[in-house]
Amino acid sequence: MPRHTPLTQTEREPLCDLLAQFAAYTDPKHPKKAVWVSRGTPIPAWPGMGRMYTFQAGYLWASALDAEELRADESEETLAELLGYLEPKSLIRSQPATWWPVIQARDADGCVVFEAITSWGRAGEAMRDAARYGNVHVLTMPEVLDRRRRLIAKEEANAKGIEGRPG
Repeated sequence: MPRHTPLTQTEREPLCDLLAQFAAYTDPKHPKKAVWVSRGTPIPAWPGMGRMYTFQAGYLWASALDAEELRADESEETLAELLGYLEPKSLIRSQPATWWPVIQARDADGCVVFEAITSWGRAGEAMRDAARYGNVHVLTMPEVLDRRRRLIAKEEANAKGIEGRPG
């Protein structure tokens, strides 16, 4: 696996997932210690988030030390370490993304607090880690992207005053 895979933008996340991550990050009792938001994702205001660090591929909320670590090596590998992922996204480049499991932890409202793609060999370990963040779900990448698109469409319809269809 090559080291120092440059950070890249990912698909936009739904507002409910971002709000769940921000709530977890600002809760001193929650284990979430960093939030990454890819460029192109609208960022809601949330009190107490602290400093936002800007990178070419996105934005990071974390300690100054963690932000400097990422600044020194703007890579998928470093970001994975900061976000508590067992494996970086760069690991999956050798196989189709549909093959790898995506481990999510969701809050009581079903919003994603933690999401990491991993190899099948480490899926059990990733699920145990994710359980610290919320209710564990295992999906494929197409299922993750479909969920995101459905929720974003519903949020946009609701913002326009049109009732979105449940997905």
